[in-house]
Amino acid sequence: MNIINFLLGSIFGESFIWVPILHIVVVILFGYRLISVRRPVGVVLAWFLIVVLFPLIGISLYILIGERPVGRKLTRKIIRMDREYAAITETMRQRHLADRAQLPPEGRALSLLAESKNGSPVTAGNQIQLFTNSLDILQDFINEINQAQHTLYLEFYIWALGGDADRVGEALIAAA
Repeated sequence: MNIINFLLGSIFGESFIWVPILHIVVVILFGYRLISVRRPVGVVLAWFLIVVLFPLIGISLYILIGERPVGRKLTRKIIRMDREYAAITETMRQRHLADRAQLPPEGRALSLLAESKNGSPVTAGNQIQLFTNSLDILQDFINEINQAQHTLYLEFYIWALGGDADRVGEALIAAA
């Protein structure tokens, strides 16, 4: 018996041609899911290999231990915050559209990069300074807060209470 006929043909009088087709569809859909979650490449390849070799067991294991559970309430909150952030950044982009023309060529490239990554435009009249010490960064924040006359926009990725970051918070409270 030919192997292809065996795999795609009849076994015990039943047609099982749908099994490899279903396997291919499941692997493609699962691969799309893995890519959309944006995990490290090694993790994605490991899960993909498990699912290709052991489809039912692999997908079951992924559902049990591979996915991070996110509740409905948190999901709704994330979606709402994404919409609000998109509206804010769109307003900023429209307001500062003319600023891009005032930027030097390398500044325009930076502006496009910033907009593509987080939606925030780079505006004219700003300066970039690189710091190598976190204490210098916090002290510069405090100095800028103390010198602000009208409005000050700060954005933090992580804010931990305690330590030197509290001085920045105290400066913000004093300036308010």
